[in-house]
Amino acid sequence: MAEKRLLNLKQLINRNVQAVMPQEDQKENFKNIITVYITKLEGNENQSEEFQKGIFRDFLEEVIPDKQINTSDRIDLAIYNGKSSESSVGVIVEYKKLDNKAEMISKDNLNAKGFRELISYYLKERIINKNLEVKRGIVTNGYEFFVIDSKELEKYFIKNKKLIENFKKFEKRQLSGTTTDFLYDEVVAPEIDKALNKKIKIGYFNLQDY
Repeated sequence: MAEKRLLNLKQLINRNVQAVMPQEDQKENFKNIITVYITKLEGNENQSEEFQKGIFRDFLEEVIPDKQINTSDRIDLAIYNGKSSESSVGVIVEYKKLDNKAEMISKDNLNAKGFRELISYYLKERIINKNLEVKRGIVTNGYEFFVIDSKELEKYFIKNKKLIENFKKFEKRQLSGTTTDFLYDEVVAPEIDKALNKKIKIGYFNLQDY
């Protein structure tokens, strides 16, 4: 079952982070921010992906005010490691519109296009951009969050010699296909299946549950 591979929010959060207890006013402020965010998203569920992504970005900027949050190349949203876009990318976010169920990762379909895109962007950051500071990847539709730590991404994808070799060949246009769909479906998807079979750890939570 896919759910057995998923970590809950408490399992997902680093123990050092769990040890830092927020003050009551901080918790109340965070609750208010989430409430406003969910209300905005619920009121715009029929809007475009870019519109919904804008609401999500505004939410991130409120809860993470000390980081640059912007696009990066083809990445939907990136949380940078500093305040400037010159900083390295720290978190890769693949955002899907709420009604885009075909591409959004789900408990029943972990190897969806959203996951494949995330892995492709991670490979580019690590292999092409030589970025050693990516901490995690997230696939979300604004409500549901699938979070993968860099330790898991490194273990199952960066250390996968076949995947790295094919990715480099794709970048040099040395494979039989050159489209991004070829990369997602023919190069990345089979390796995601292998990672899932080996029980890659993926965090999951739904903001509507909290």
